[in-house]
Amino acid sequence: MTNIEQEIIKNLIKDKTPVKENTLILLVGLPYSGKSTFALKLEKFNFIHIWGTKIKKEYGLDDKKFLDISEKIIEILLTQGYNVTFDFLNHKNTHRERIFSIATKTDINYLIVYLNTPKDVIFQRQSTTMESLGRTNISKEIIEEILSEFEIPKGEKVFEIKNESDHQEFLDLIKAV
Repeated sequence: MTNIEQEIIKNLIKDKTPVKENTLILLVGLPYSGKSTFALKLEKFNFIHIWGTKIKKEYGLDDKKFLDISEKIIEILLTQGYNVTFDFLNHKNTHRERIFSIATKTDINYLIVYLNTPKDVIFQRQSTTMESLGRTNISKEIIEEILSEFEIPKGEKVFEIKNESDHQEFLDLIKAV
């Protein structure tokens, strides 16, 4: 394990405790769809938040390096019994399958939470977002490019969120576990 991976794990596990039956939640959605906001809500339920934008900025990582490191970190955290939320675009089936192979290999339950946010809401959020450690200002052109490549997740492990009541329904499910 590299020093960066060790440092990231050390920072992520603060205030979190392993559980008997842990879960991996993979967030899927366009930029400004609400993935990070939702992941912050999950933190209250003992989920570690692997926040792609924040970690990439903090450690100066490009997407490829971040994804390589994330796969290793996710595997370590899952085998240690932690609940994990992976907060990244995750807009391609091939990438989601790579992450799920980790959960399958470690025999951990996994779910996809697809934040299906209307395009007009995304562009409204994009126009008001301020650059910060956890936020990046992404142009409308790049959002349109991502949208053109976006592969909508399908299957029994997919929970689609379209509105606040869907948010609450999912959080109630997590709370019950």
